[in-house]
Amino acid sequence: MQVDRKLKQELMEKISDFYDSVPVYSIKKLSNNEIIDNAKYYASRFMGGNSPATFKSIEKHDDLMLINLPWDTKMWVYNNSNAITITRRMKPLEHLINENIDVSRLGLIAIEKMKKLKMDKWKLSFEELKFESLGQIKAFGINVQETRSPSILCRIIGVFRRYINEIPVYGRASISLKIAGGDILESIGVDWRLIEEHPVEYTKIIDVEIAAENIINELNSTSPSRILTLDDYSPILFTLAYMSMPKRRPQNYMQPVYIAIFKPLRNTTLGHVITIPAATKNYESIQIPPTETKFGG
Repeated sequence: MQVDRKLKQELMEKISDFYDSVPVYSIKKLSNNEIIDNAKYYASRFMGGNSPATFKSIEKHDDLMLINLPWDTKMWVYNNSNAITITRRMKPLEHLINENIDVSRLGLIAIEKMKKLKMDKWKLSFEELKFESLGQIKAFGINVQETRSPSILCRIIGVFRRYINEIPVYGRASISLKIAGGDILESIGVDWRLIEEHPVEYTKIIDVEIAAENIINELNSTSPSRILTLDDYSPILFTLAYMSMPKRRPQNYMQPVYIAIFKPLRNTTLGHVITIPAATKNYESIQIPPTETKFGG
């Protein structure tokens, strides 16, 4: 299928790390007791203690558990991925971050909180957790004269990315923290599929030029009537990564993929995230169609 040469070239210029081969890892299959133990650890860290947290009740569903914790707090544990979400019930304007804090300092608050919580307890010697981004949730009011009041900072959201042998693991955020004023945690998210320490094997990686062409073919599939060009989209990311599948989806291997993000340039705010296999050998189906992502307002 025909692709625009200039778009392909600009995409290829975005990649910085080249690999001939990378390790593929089996994902650990945890027993029910191990899943519960992990859940108790994260719950205890969220609740601010070192001893195992108390589960008030457990509701079991087809692919998840809903666990009720003290302080009007709920935990969701997803059986297929061992992903965990914990949320404390709080009003949006409760526990505001009233101080005028510099953005760099806000980032340090999130990093210090993550270190204190020890959320990366199960990382292996060749794994890292790196701070990726900081989000802010703000609120403001408008009076009868339609004058907008100064915004107030309600929450900060720290996002952290897992790396295996310096290769990022994409999917959901590996760890996310939503922090209110007074250093209070409102919620945490953990997407960390545990892997075996030793790889299944090293797999050969598809050539970057071939991968770029395959990605643009996927992008063109979103607009079948014509060939997309740099007038339509600008590539802003092209990288080799590992892929953690959606939290409800079973997964047997941590295998390499190529990921590209395209920013729209015409009359739309919707760009695309394209994910394709990076290994010459198929370990299990990825089957992730082009995903829309919003840019701007």
